[in-house]
Amino acid sequence: PPNHSLAYLPQGAPTYVQLTIVDSADMTATASFPPTATAGTTVSGTFTCTNNGPNPAIAATCSISGLPAGAVVNCTPAVPTATPLASGSSITCSASYTAPSDGAVTPTVTAGSSTSDPDSANNASPVTTAVNAVAAAPVPANAGWSLAALALLIIGAAAAAGRRRRR
Repeated sequence: PPNHSLAYLPQGAPTYVQLTIVDSADMTATASFPPTATAGTTVSGTFTCTNNGPNPAIAATCSISGLPAGAVVNCTPAVPTATPLASGSSITCSASYTAPSDGAVTPTVTAGSSTSDPDSANNASPVTTAVNAVAAAPVPANAGWSLAALALLIIGAAAAAGRRRRR
């Protein structure tokens, strides 16, 4: 091996340096879901996990947690990736679910791989969708006379039908 100097050594004293090179892939997660939804409606969003390099990410993953039961999630490419995810490449996913009756849904997207990640602080991305309850249909202020008119209409229709039967 070649001689490497780390400090001043006596002339002729060989120095060997063993370097261990570790591949790394900075995986990042981002998500986009609507900020609000109405209970019972379909909520759709996308999330992405990107390899910012510098090396390929082995068995790259892009997952989401915190969705309601019955949610549908699709990712391209499929995860974990069968081949290394090249630096600069992404896993793109979509998710949809039915908004619950009230409250909020806060899914968290997580990016990962079996390759060492130099910045794990950007591996997770939470996003919140506030769910508004369905408003009850208002009862018209004039409901009393409307019901009376409807009752008279039904009585009139029944009387007319009875007269036709007698003929």
